[in-house]
Amino acid sequence: MKIGTDLDDCLAEFVFSFCNYYNNKYKTNFEFKDFKHFELWKTIGGDRKSVIKEIYDFYDTNYFENLPVIFLSRICINELKKDNDLFIITSRERDFIGKTDYWINQHYPNKFSDVIFTGEGDNKGAKTKKTEICNKLGIDLFIEDNLDNALDCAKGSRKVLLLDKPWNQNGSLPRNINRVYNWNEILENYYKLNKPKTT
Repeated sequence: MKIGTDLDDCLAEFVFSFCNYYNNKYKTNFEFKDFKHFELWKTIGGDRKSVIKEIYDFYDTNYFENLPVIFLSRICINELKKDNDLFIITSRERDFIGKTDYWINQHYPNKFSDVIFTGEGDNKGAKTKKTEICNKLGIDLFIEDNLDNALDCAKGSRKVLLLDKPWNQNGSLPRNINRVYNWNEILENYYKLNKPKTT
């Protein structure tokens, strides 16, 4: 099976760390639970352009270099790697491919066949939708925290696991998207998909 996963807030604690960085820089008191929109500027203020600049500044800090891994993700990725081909598909900015690859190699060495950057997170260059990449790679199962991406990638027969976050609570889910609350549940869903059919 080919399995794809998003990076930020699926493997790496991005919003939590960005929140700490932003609070420290501007003496604000935002909490993780306050981020009820995927678009960060809807929580902290400003517009898309100003928040992208803030994210670029964040990438040059120790907060970014020391992003914690999502709880249980390493154990479960190790398990999934045994019988599957794994890919990271991220909308992270292409300017930070080097830093991103370094972080992945530090925490998930030799686990992913490829890391694909869509370019959706920056203001320049051609952008590719995650669903296009999933189709091109033949991804069977995709793990995502962005509801719009999950809905798009779930078109057709692909199974999508939506990792529960404050920003993906709105809207009903189609049958081939399951909401999961941690990586143990991701692994449980994978086992159900691969359960031998009884005759």
